[in-house]
Amino acid sequence: MDLKKRIKQIPLHRLVKKVLGFDEIYTIAYRKRNDGIILDSLNREFSIIPYSDKYWYADPIAFTKNGEDYLFVEEFDRKKQKGRIAFSELNDNNISFRTVIEENYHMSFPMVFEWNGDVYMIPETSENKSINIYIAEAFPDKWKCVDIIRTEEKLVDTVIIEKNNMDIVILASEICDGNELLVRYVKYKLKMLDSGKFALEKIEKSDLFNLNDRNAGRIFEYKGESYLPTQNSSEFDYGVSLSYRDKNGNEIKKIEADDIVVDKISKGNIIGVHTYSITDKYEIIDLRYLKYSPICTYAKYLKKR
Repeated sequence: MDLKKRIKQIPLHRLVKKVLGFDEIYTIAYRKRNDGIILDSLNREFSIIPYSDKYWYADPIAFTKNGEDYLFVEEFDRKKQKGRIAFSELNDNNISFRTVIEENYHMSFPMVFEWNGDVYMIPETSENKSINIYIAEAFPDKWKCVDIIRTEEKLVDTVIIEKNNMDIVILASEICDGNELLVRYVKYKLKMLDSGKFALEKIEKSDLFNLNDRNAGRIFEYKGESYLPTQNSSEFDYGVSLSYRDKNGNEIKKIEADDIVVDKISKGNIIGVHTYSITDKYEIIDLRYLKYSPICTYAKYLKKR
């Protein structure tokens, strides 16, 4: 999209804040499940997971193994402008991320899943135009790449929608070449070959690009129903809200950025929410918000000149 056109479409109050020195921050927040979840309880606060000047964290994907919760994330290097995959144990005591996978291209959205007794991961590697498949040699911190499958499209945010002993059906979002805010869903079947590599077969593809067919987390069960979180963009902005869809793709509930309550962050400063994850004990989201930081904001401006 043309930069001038995009700037004209940004809400006036946000433009004013950016001129005054507010910086856009990406981070993750979590809260205990208690009785309900975000589908029926918005008022309980989320707590921010600390980030640093060097690394931001986004795309939280939770995974439970042997009764313990783990959180896999995109660890974004602000200087290199590149993401890699990190993880932490998820508990009330301390969340501290450790890097586990890094390639020479951007990585995000680490979809972790169990299949035939092993733990696998398919992170987003759209910059490489590939589907990368990793296996945990020693869960959770030792991973081996077992296949890199080249794709014609840029595919993002893969989720697992079906599994059996022979193959896996995945749902990904294809990015439009002309406008990366526009996506359309694509279904593939992944089948392991005798060599240990995988065959990728396209089985369904949407005809239309749109602003709300981008996955936002794994399918989860709640009160006997299955839900897929998806993220919605606007014509000028990425990941502004979340939708929760049933197995037929119908939107059950939509969560706007200003619906979220986060400790120590004003509602008016939260401008995006685009990933959701859940375990028996926790709910996790990521969000984008405005923080008053004039030195950082003007330093970025000068760097671009």
